[in-house]
Amino acid sequence: MRYWYRFLEWLKGKKSNSNETNSGSDASPEVEVNPIKTGTRIALVRGHGGNDSGAAGNGTNEVAYNSWVMDFVASKTSKNVKVFKGSSSVNAVALSRSFNPEIVIQMHLNAFDGTAKGCEVLVIKGDAKSYPLAEKFAADFTKKFNRVLRRSGDKGKKILSSGDRGVASLVASGNCIKFLVEPFFIDNRSDFVSKEEYAQFLLEWIEAL
Repeated sequence: MRYWYRFLEWLKGKKSNSNETNSGSDASPEVEVNPIKTGTRIALVRGHGGNDSGAAGNGTNEVAYNSWVMDFVASKTSKNVKVFKGSSSVNAVALSRSFNPEIVIQMHLNAFDGTAKGCEVLVIKGDAKSYPLAEKFAADFTKKFNRVLRRSGDKGKKILSSGDRGVASLVASGNCIKFLVEPFFIDNRSDFVSKEEYAQFLLEWIEAL
């Protein structure tokens, strides 16, 4: 009987682990981070620019959408936030360096085939100090708007290595907390979030840091 009991306990554990593993890409657990100190310099950096308006869909594009969102947040926040827009993602980051930001949030949106969906955050491989805040953004956004969390095994993080898209602009941000957000697919009507709703979310999210 002793061995049969142990087998049942082992089987019970296997089922429990299986349920956790297959909890689905919609899972967005709470992520806690240490409070950001008063006066922390936060840069909102717009992706794309110049002749490149980025991804498009639902009557708008990345540049127009994120420009509106960023300006709204900057006009309403009580935190030390500045907005940077350039002729490209790397150029906008370069402009932000004069602010000497402690946190850089690069603003992007995703697009693919009109059906792809989900929120992800891009971070550089090994940049462990940026992971918690990036994970928090993904968890909080998906919870707020009931959206899918892409790469749920990595808590929404897309880990970038040298040469990957997005690495150059993140590296250019220097030695600070930095991540690139792609909260939804702009070309998917069911995944789309209005600029007013997203701006209010981002404002409240930054205020709560």
